[in-house]
Amino acid sequence: KIKKNPEKVVVDMHDLEMHHTIEEMMIKANQEVGEKIFLSTFGSSALLRRHPFPSKDRFSDLVSLASSKGIDINTDSNKTLQQSLDAALKKLHHHHNNNNNNKNKNKRKTNDGGSGMVTWGHKMFKSLATKAMSEAEYVCAGDYVTSNTKEGGGYSGLYHYGLALMFYTHFTSPIRRYADIIVHRQLMDCVHADNKAKTTNNNNKKKNKEKDENENEDEDEVEDDADKAKKDDLLAKHRMGSVRSICAMCNLRTRYAKNASKDSQDLFLFLYLKHYGPKIETAMVYSLKANGILVFIPS
Repeated sequence: KIKKNPEKVVVDMHDLEMHHTIEEMMIKANQEVGEKIFLSTFGSSALLRRHPFPSKDRFSDLVSLASSKGIDINTDSNKTLQQSLDAALKKLHHHHNNNNNNKNKNKRKTNDGGSGMVTWGHKMFKSLATKAMSEAEYVCAGDYVTSNTKEGGGYSGLYHYGLALMFYTHFTSPIRRYADIIVHRQLMDCVHADNKAKTTNNNNKKKNKEKDENENEDEDEVEDDADKAKKDDLLAKHRMGSVRSICAMCNLRTRYAKNASKDSQDLFLFLYLKHYGPKIETAMVYSLKANGILVFIPS
């Protein structure tokens, strides 16, 4: 039975260093698997996850807000964006310390929120940067690979902007994501193909120890044909059309899930406010529009 009047629940959140370590290890695992299934066996049929470069005009709110504080935000690349955000935090701290020194000299008390305002400002910058980015999506690798492979140019369409990685996929959560299950199957086929190729090569080496060089060259050609046949068989199981339709379905369901989550949060916020009344929170106004204002609520 659903309660119409939500209860207040206080949950302590602890941000431990181990959480970040586990997150980094999961990202590394996803990266390694993405490289393996794409470069080793499946190529165009590999299921990867890309995060396209956002257009510069989507950063307009962030750039104009930072500029009002004398802070420059460079959005040319994900690296320059991160460097700008790091520099912004240092500049906010410097500005805050200078204000405190001036106020101490004048012996005036202040109620400016202290260093918390610095944290809020930096959080707001990061929030606006995240908001400006495009959504990551599952893709069939062949749809985003071009013939220009010099220095990775042909693979740039597979780039994950948010993580700054050329190859990335979802592998670590098969219990809650269908895409991970497909990637597990592709990786398993890669491992089986590698093991089979090693076994075949070892057996051929034993059988042909006494053959002359010319015979060995003929044998290598036979082995290459066998490896190609195995690869073709694997690709037949994971054709681009099939992987493409799976990616489209996963992207659609992910979008549905996000919308449902947002609607759920809005519903319970409405029920909470209806039962307990208005709640006053400190917020920062960061933009004025013709029909209203945009505010950032840190809590």
